[in-house]
Amino acid sequence: MADTKANEKKLRAQAVDWMLRLQEDPDDAALQERFQHWLNEDPARGQIFDRARRAMGDASHLLSNDLDFTRNAAHKPLLRPRNVVAGLLLVIAGSIAFTLADGPMRLRADVMTGTGQKQIVTLADGSKVEMNAESAIAIHLLPNERRITLLRGEAFFEVAADQTRPFVVKAGKGTITALGTAFDINLTKRETMVVVTEHAVMVASENGDRAHRLHEGEQISYDPDGRLQVAEAADMDTATAWRQGRIVFDNTPLSLVVEQIDRYIPGRIVIAQSDLADRRISGSLDLAHPDAALDAFANAIGIRITRLGPYLAVLRR
Repeated sequence: MADTKANEKKLRAQAVDWMLRLQEDPDDAALQERFQHWLNEDPARGQIFDRARRAMGDASHLLSNDLDFTRNAAHKPLLRPRNVVAGLLLVIAGSIAFTLADGPMRLRADVMTGTGQKQIVTLADGSKVEMNAESAIAIHLLPNERRITLLRGEAFFEVAADQTRPFVVKAGKGTITALGTAFDINLTKRETMVVVTEHAVMVASENGDRAHRLHEGEQISYDPDGRLQVAEAADMDTATAWRQGRIVFDNTPLSLVVEQIDRYIPGRIVIAQSDLADRRISGSLDLAHPDAALDAFANAIGIRITRLGPYLAVLRR
């Protein structure tokens, strides 16, 4: 039984590798010939290849833009600890490892959190920044201004009073200036959301939109181009639930929910169908056990999870 499972894992990793190679070079006749030879060696290979292709669905196109990650995720179960260490030592020496190790972000950030890791940073002026998992900030405390750049993820700010030095946070294509306040900023691929829990902030877009004064109990978002949306009343419990170890979402696109769950689960979660990514859902997740929460959540809303190795999960109908 153990040998059978090990062989299935090996074939699944090979199938993913072949699928990506064929998508990368679809007109390579020699590659097609080698692929057919691989298929003909074992009847089970064709079945496993078809299952992998169906599981990936639309996601295969997305992942083809990140071949190193996908192959790494698919092959992880096949590596022995000694080989993993040796491989990492070799890869770290090169530019690929620099990117995989989040090197570009490390060069820009002063503080970063990893998967499932949260951190509270106390700045020199007494302000506090509570960082969600998979978040990064750059800190610039100048004589005439305190400027923080939220490079990735989410953070909650409690700002120390200093009328001589404005406290400004840059996130995406917008800036948030504190007016003696506490507020949350969540930077995602779809939008940047600002929620004020105390006093007020000024939210300004880099595209020239008029700045908006956001009051306590309100929220506003802007898209990746900096276009401000209409301010509305905020649900404080939902907006800051991550600080208590939960994710709460109400009529939220699945893609946005997955992006937040992804901060707590190693690897990557991919949604196979684009229409599924836009599906709006409501619920909550316990971040103490994110893998179990993801399984229960998927079951509750009627979607399936296919895991291609320990670091890649595909959601599909």
